[in-house]
Amino acid sequence: MRSLTKTLLFIIFLLLVGCSFSLAEIKPGLPKLYLNDVEATSKLYISDQKLYLDADGLREIGIKSHTQPGENLRFVIGDTQLQLDPSSGIAAVYRLSSESFLPVAYTVINNKSFDQANGYAVKDFAPYIGYRYSRIHNVDLYRLTDGTDTITEEALYEINVPPVTEVSVPNSGPKSDDGKNHSPSKDKKTIGKKIVYLTFDDGPNKHTQEILDLLEKYNMKATFFMLNYSMKENQELVKSIEAAGHGLGLHGVSHRKNIFYKDVKTPAAEMSQANLTLENILGFGTKLVRTPYGSKPYLSSQQYEKLKDSGFYLWDWNVDSGDSSKAYVASKIIKDRVLTGLKAKSKPVVLLHDKECTVDALESILIWMKKNGYESKSLTEEMTPLNWSE
Repeated sequence: MRSLTKTLLFIIFLLLVGCSFSLAEIKPGLPKLYLNDVEATSKLYISDQKLYLDADGLREIGIKSHTQPGENLRFVIGDTQLQLDPSSGIAAVYRLSSESFLPVAYTVINNKSFDQANGYAVKDFAPYIGYRYSRIHNVDLYRLTDGTDTITEEALYEINVPPVTEVSVPNSGPKSDDGKNHSPSKDKKTIGKKIVYLTFDDGPNKHTQEILDLLEKYNMKATFFMLNYSMKENQELVKSIEAAGHGLGLHGVSHRKNIFYKDVKTPAAEMSQANLTLENILGFGTKLVRTPYGSKPYLSSQQYEKLKDSGFYLWDWNVDSGDSSKAYVASKIIKDRVLTGLKAKSKPVVLLHDKECTVDALESILIWMKKNGYESKSLTEEMTPLNWSE
């Protein structure tokens, strides 16, 4: 009997130890790969703390793979081609622009099989696509960055690996509160909202009304930085923006770098011209402005001072949705960039545009904000502007 008891205790001990090891391996939200600030959507494979991607994943980070019977696997990355011998992992590196097409170097591309899929080590490819590869804080959180990232690795870690909190043990004694008389001050509904500043550039246009409808549906406010000709052509939309209580801002006239930033006076002159148009439509103007492409790198210190002397408040942003990177950006990419930024910034100012792809992504963003206690407000002339020229 004593032997049986010892055996049972030993088994329980092993189970407890096994559970503790398995719990230690749980990493909430992982594994993940970020391309600069955007989460990759392809399936990830992990082996020996190294990240591997299959053909779909490689395409997502800009690598095309080609295979033909009797030939080695070929990867094309811009002007570079890697011909890989899968059995050895040795790849000959060619420059496609080379007339002789002779290998310029040899490298090793680690490859493995995962669930009937072939995976290739991302770290080995990174130098050939102009990215720096990193594994963040020794967890399965990876990043490829070309230097244009805006969110720190610390912030990505905090977003994806929440701190472990102690489990509270409920009091086993008699309850003094039956749950019917909770204090309003402790109710979750009364907890202070997290404030976001959604901003929209380049309108108003045919997509603006849909944006306004969604903002009204979820009771959110935004600020619209409008172009001169767009205001002239869509005066009723300008009135609708103002009537709905959104912020009014100016985005200039030309939206062309060689014209807007031509000399010291042109930025202020374009904003003044756009403000006159706004005054003709509404009877009043605004002091809020945003320069095309932001205040860096094109706006000079003299142009910035001229804008301030003209009474304008210059606003940039600290969360870029990426919706203007091409004609149509996938909704998930826009949403992921915005949500990552909201989690990383204490006072997020989000750059969006009056575009079809932005409309397609907006509702899912607003739903997430509602569920997670965020509220969007408009920028005002009383606020200290966020800009990169200070």
